[in-house]
Parts: sequence; structure tokens; C-alpha cells
Amino acid sequence: MKIKNIFLLKKVLYKQISTTELFTYNVNNGWSILNDRTIETEDYIERVYYYSDNNSKLEPGEKTPTLFDEVTFADIKSGTVDLKTSPELIEIFGYAIQASGLPAEYNTAPKAYSLYFKQKKSEDEKLINLYNEIDEQNRKDYYGQYVDLGTNLLGNTSNYKEDWRVFYKDTNGVWLILSDYLPNSTGKTQNIGFANPGVEGGDDYSTYGVFQEATATRSEFLNKLLSTNWTNEILPQDLIEKGAIAKGTLDLQTFAKCWNELYGDTDKIYITNTLDSNGGYNISTSEQIESNNYFVNMKNSDGYSNSLFYPNTNSEGKDGCFAYWLASPSAENTQSVMRVIAGGGIRGSKYTIKGSGIRPVVYIPSDVLYKFQNGVYKIAY
Repeated sequence: MKIKNIFLLKKVLYKQISTTELFTYNVNNGWSILNDRTIETEDYIERVYYYSDNNSKLEPGEKTPTLFDEVTFADIKSGTVDLKTSPELIEIFGYAIQASGLPAEYNTAPKAYSLYFKQKKSEDEKLINLYNEIDEQNRKDYYGQYVDLGTNLLGNTSNYKEDWRVFYKDTNGVWLILSDYLPNSTGKTQNIGFANPGVEGGDDYSTYGVFQEATATRSEFLNKLLSTNWTNEILPQDLIEKGAIAKGTLDLQTFAKCWNELYGDTDKIYITNTLDSNGGYNISTSEQIESNNYFVNMKNSDGYSNSLFYPNTNSEGKDGCFAYWLASPSAENTQSVMRVIAGGGIRGSKYTIKGSGIRPVVYIPSDVLYKFQNGVYKIAY
């Protein structure tokens, strides 16, 4: 690791032009550096050494000498580096290459390592069709996995991977859901129609999730949740060109399909096939759905400990959220829309009610390819 020496003088920040390596060492005999493999950034230097004493090969059971025996720490001002937050300041990885079977043109150690790095780069950049990898037998292993779309909607300073998670695979693609509520501070909700202040009660309704348009109907509210405008607000252009779309939230049916695939053996959610007289759906944990059943309690089920489903914040959380909307009407009344509540239930509530956040979803077509790096799926742009 390198460090730039920084000094504060008379409230003016001066940065030294040169950099200092924190550690130096003397390489032992027999080791040589591959100069074309050196990577240097502002934060670290990565070097590759190979062992080849007179270009000889190691015999079975033979060991190389150590790369180095001592490390010297740079003479820098105390406190310049926070060692508590940098527990691994030197990382060393060792590799061995089988000598037999190599093509003749790779008969020296540097050339053999050159072939190894070409193969390793190819493996690292292997493209994956996530849609094809998810099947009926392994869906539990994939639902909830993180996907990096290159967005930073949740304000993570360095870890965009936490934005999106695999939610459900249908016949044509994969649904991803935002890991938490879309913060009010992004301004994206205002562009779609959800903003401060709300339509009722003045300041009491200034929290996230209140629909702006006082004269709007429930249908218009649902249309806003499903609007194609979310695509341009949320997704990078490269992903849009691949056919991806975004919506403000899931519908009840897609939510239940994912839930039932994971927890349907013990806690299945049932939904009526048709809308009732109020133009909404009844739901139940029983196959026999009563005509006035518009609430299910998931609090005591295993699935409700899975953050893929439940709200990640409560009424004391950011933007005053304690629920998120589902884009489906409820049978409770003609103004009621389904939402998932932190207390453990799915139920209908009036669409102008406060405290309900927007948790967008993205639909990725089946032919989009990904890279799998450091435990995260990343779109191959």
C-alpha cells in the first residue's frame, strides 16, 4: 500500500506530489519480477514475482526459498495511517504451474506465467446467463442474491452491489428488487408523482409515499407505480438498450409467486383470481378465501425474517417509512391498495396514506449476460 503525505497548514490543505510506499523489502535470490504485470494505483501497488533459479524446474517435494524475510515500515508521521481500519496491508498469493504438457513456446517461467494469466483472465471474465442458471431446484439459492447494475440509488458510498437483489424468475426474464426504499432525497419519486407534502393533513402527511395528486383515483395511483417513466429515472442507458424496464414496485401476484416458491410448503399465500365488487383482490393463507379477506399475517412465518420481503426500516426509519406499496388494488374498499407492512402483514390501505415507501423493481430479459465477481452478479455491458 502507498500513502500520500498530507499536511494541514494555516487551514490550507497541501498534498505532497510524491507518494511513499508503506512497506519495502529485499527479494531473495532466485526470484524475479514480471515488470509487465505490475499494477500501480493511488492506493496500492501489485507486483508479480516468479521463481526460476537458472530457469530450472522444481522437483517433486522441492520448495522455493522465501520471497523475502523482512519488511521495513516507512518512516511517516504517526497517525497518518489508521492501522485499525486496514488489517491486511500486505496480501501475498502463491501459484504453481505444472511444467509438463506446456507448449514449447512456453518453456520459460515468465512465458509459462504469461499463459497462466491469459487463462485466468478468460476465467475471470466468463459471462454467465443468470436466467439459465436459475431453475426449479436451485431457486432458493439464487433468490436474494445481489446484482450490481452500476446504479447507486441507496447512497452507498462505495458498494453499489447492495442496491439490487434477485427476486423472481418468470418465463421471459428475471425480476430484481431494490434492497431498501428509494430515498426521498434522490428526487426520483417526485418526478413520478410521490413527494412532499402529501395530499392530506398538511405537515402530518409530509412523509414519504403520499401520492401528490389530490384528485387522482386509485387507478391513476397504480398507473404511476407501474409507469414506464421509472425506467428512465432509475436505469442506465446501456441497460435500457438491453431491453430492461423498471417499475415503482411489484404487483401482488409476483410477490406471492416468489414467496410461495420459497415458503409455500408451510406458509402459502392465496389470491383470488378475479377482482371483487370493489375492484380489488382478496388474499388469505387458506385456499378457501373469504370474500372480505384482505389481510394476511406473515409475522410468525420463516419468510418474514428474510429481508427480501419485509420492509427494512420502520416508522422511526428514514423518510418515516414503515411499509412499501404493491401495485395491486385491495378488496377492502375502492381506494385501497396492497402494501407490505413492517408489523408483519400484507393488507390494503388507502392510497393517500402516509409512511409507505417505493421499492422499485427491474425486469431483466432472459438473454442478458452477467459476470460473477466477488460474490456479486454484474451486468456485462
